[in-house]
Amino acid sequence: MRSSILFSNETREVLIQKPDKDKWDWELVAQKFRERRKLFGWSVDEVAQRSGVSRDTVMRVEKGKRCNNKSFQALRSAYALFSAQLVKHPVESEHYSVCHADQIRWMAANLKDHKGRPVKDIDYSFVDDATERQRRANLGYQRFFTGFIRSELADGVMSSGIMEIYNTSPVDQHFGEEFIYCLSGEAQITVEGDSCHLAAGDSMVFDALSRHQYAPVEGSPLPAIILFVVANRSDEAKRVADSLPQRTGWGV
Repeated sequence: MRSSILFSNETREVLIQKPDKDKWDWELVAQKFRERRKLFGWSVDEVAQRSGVSRDTVMRVEKGKRCNNKSFQALRSAYALFSAQLVKHPVESEHYSVCHADQIRWMAANLKDHKGRPVKDIDYSFVDDATERQRRANLGYQRFFTGFIRSELADGVMSSGIMEIYNTSPVDQHFGEEFIYCLSGEAQITVEGDSCHLAAGDSMVFDALSRHQYAPVEGSPLPAIILFVVANRSDEAKRVADSLPQRTGWGV
């Protein structure tokens, strides 16, 4: 009964937000896509091949033109960008960027139905209510949630977020050098098979192209909450060109 309530039509309508082309800042999308393509050292033709999107569409989007949602999601996935990095948000100063707590959208890690099967027909899932995140984690439907902190500079090299970890995450690889600070609870971070135990106040750093995963420590208070910061490096394009795994549906 609880699981059927979890995914009732009313609940889905509240918790699941499908993509809305009108919300994208297409000038920002164009800027981010151009920067990412140059960072990774990819040509327009290579982007088209990696994403399955036509060359003309890649060029149009880089000029700030709209495209259909399927093409947009394919490009976003190829560039390994979260949706939160591509939407409009207030700029309070030309000297800094800030993200207030009420602006953070909490993204579900792996959406599943009441039988534990991945839900493939819904691309976006945000659960902003902390009590609801805890409830869904207790039911076993979510391993972790990520709150992306939209405070990066327009031409900056860092992105950051907060993770609530309820269960072991899938193994991941992505661009950048990753810094982690444990805010509360205890987390077990495994990098290329080597595990690191973090308690509140501990921090670590690693090459994010290394295979890594996150997990809470058994017996510690749930969830384990970590702050992560990912920064580009001067040789990012060379490192990423052949190392970033091909993926579909990267993040949300």
